[in-house]
Amino acid sequence: MQRLNNEKGYALLFVMLLVVLFTILGLGLLLMNANASKQFSLKEDQVQARHYAEMGLLHYQALVEETVELYKFTATQTGATTALSKSRQELCTKIKNIGSIQKSGDGSTYKVPLAGLTGCSTGDSGKITVTMKSTGIAESGTTKLVEGSMEVTPPTIVVTEANPATGPAIPAKPINTTGQAPITSYPPSGDVKGFVEIDGPFPIQRTSYHFESFIINSLPSNNALLAGGGNSGDTLKIEKDLYIGGGVYSNNFICIYVQGNLTILGNVNLGPYSLILVYGDAYIKGSITTNPNAKIHVIGNTYIGASKTLTTAYKSFPGYTKNCESIVTWPDPVEVAQTGKVYNWSLNNKLNTIYH
Repeated sequence: MQRLNNEKGYALLFVMLLVVLFTILGLGLLLMNANASKQFSLKEDQVQARHYAEMGLLHYQALVEETVELYKFTATQTGATTALSKSRQELCTKIKNIGSIQKSGDGSTYKVPLAGLTGCSTGDSGKITVTMKSTGIAESGTTKLVEGSMEVTPPTIVVTEANPATGPAIPAKPINTTGQAPITSYPPSGDVKGFVEIDGPFPIQRTSYHFESFIINSLPSNNALLAGGGNSGDTLKIEKDLYIGGGVYSNNFICIYVQGNLTILGNVNLGPYSLILVYGDAYIKGSITTNPNAKIHVIGNTYIGASKTLTTAYKSFPGYTKNCESIVTWPDPVEVAQTGKVYNWSLNNKLNTIYH
């Protein structure tokens, strides 16, 4: 009887040990499950915070892209350096004006402060770098920081259509595109409106000529191949290009209008109240002498001398001279003198991203 009681006591002890063991194991499993759930929740919060940080970065990137795409500026070839420097300051200011952004949704938030800019200082000539830092905040308060940067590249403003070996391009000798044989004899005054190519000098005396393109075709010479006799009403109007193998001389009162390009391979000597007005480019290889009352204005580019030096000396329209106003119906030089090509900066859409 005593042995049976001892066996029952051992069994009870064994059961109690099992209960304690399984209780410990159960508590351990519960603790592990709680920790796993907590880790999963933390990981989910981190992913959510990073996701929102990325959204903030992409939002700011889109605003920068829009700003760069919409910004355009005008530059003439002769004012390229000044215009590009000014555009750098203007574009940097526009990007800074984006300011900071913040957006919330589904309990989460992203915040992007004002972007950092480099390459905006006076004297900088390279790219502008835009650096953005976006903080994502999950609903639990977990935060993640994502940093990104982009580069904005300035346009290349072609100062001259230059060949390194030969220098800037100059107006070429006009080509006959009329489909008719060129006029090679001395044309009558008035509106000829044809392609005229004359060998030898071409004097203008009390006469008004109106040609399409005009070549005074001779070997380069400093002798005057186009000469004005010094009478009121001496006028030459060229719808396209004027090419003179020698020089230009006027006693006074000569009005020369060229809607295309002008090439003069000799010297220019203008007397009182003479005017040369060119809407395209001009190349004058020889010397230039003008009376104080004579004027030259070239809306395009002007190249001077055998070295083809680009000059702005004839860029600002000085006004018409006596007897030379309102002879042509072309646009007023004041309206077109300062026009230039429109340029814009280009954005490298590749976002260099750093996760913190």
